[in-house]
Amino acid sequence: MEGMLQLAPKDELIQKFGKFYSKKSPSEKGSDEARERFSKGGLLFERLDDRKLRLVAYEGTEEDIFIPDEVTAIEPYAFDGAQGIKRLRFLHGIEDVGIRAFAVGDQIDVIHIDMNEPIDGHSFFDIRFPNTERGKRQQYVALTSPDALAPSNLFANYDVAITSSSGLDPAASEDNSGLYDQCKRMIDRLKDPIFMTHPNKQTIVRALENRLVEVCIALSAYGDKAALDDLADLEFLNEHNITAVIDSVGTTKDAAMTSHLFDIRHRWFEWNDDALDFSL
Repeated sequence: MEGMLQLAPKDELIQKFGKFYSKKSPSEKGSDEARERFSKGGLLFERLDDRKLRLVAYEGTEEDIFIPDEVTAIEPYAFDGAQGIKRLRFLHGIEDVGIRAFAVGDQIDVIHIDMNEPIDGHSFFDIRFPNTERGKRQQYVALTSPDALAPSNLFANYDVAITSSSGLDPAASEDNSGLYDQCKRMIDRLKDPIFMTHPNKQTIVRALENRLVEVCIALSAYGDKAALDDLADLEFLNEHNITAVIDSVGTTKDAAMTSHLFDIRHRWFEWNDDALDFSL
């Protein structure tokens, strides 16, 4: 039509689909169109060479996502808004991760990282962000950061997710299950603080120190003797506060856990409680 710009067919395609269309001929070596693309397990891959793949997009509904070891690059927004992923597994070392590649739409239950070489005795890591609002938020922050798949980044955000400015969250339910889970997560991280930053360690330590009696009551309510032993091993329970903790747990009328705390006092701090009657 006179007076209107006439576009060549190729230019028209570039204008409409420039994000996906290459000016190179498919026969040209190295062009995107010449690369093989295939789908597997809900994932769309592009073959870079005989040994390397690029993950282009997630296009499935699978709960388990396994990123093959051959993947060295992940396209931006590859998992944007994905729903229903329960387990994500990949090999440590994928460095070319596009912006917001893992901006998933809801929380992933387990992020599993296989290590090329063991670190401090760990050949893999399983990271489970808590199912809380802060847990969901911190997982999203972790997975949309430039270092989305780095263990150090994931653990840094996980540690933020298991504590708060007040140290301990209010119980998520009447049976204190939320508080118990939070206490256990903090103790487990201090027992194995790999990739833990100094500020995050200080926050967790402060939370346990400031609310020690409440922590011990929550652990006792679930009969977790091993966790109480861990508090002694980590030096939160000591000869100066163990008696106050025993008195507080004793008010819950839990004879078995009160007895165990007496045993901790005897074993760790050499108090002679042999003659005491543990019945309440």
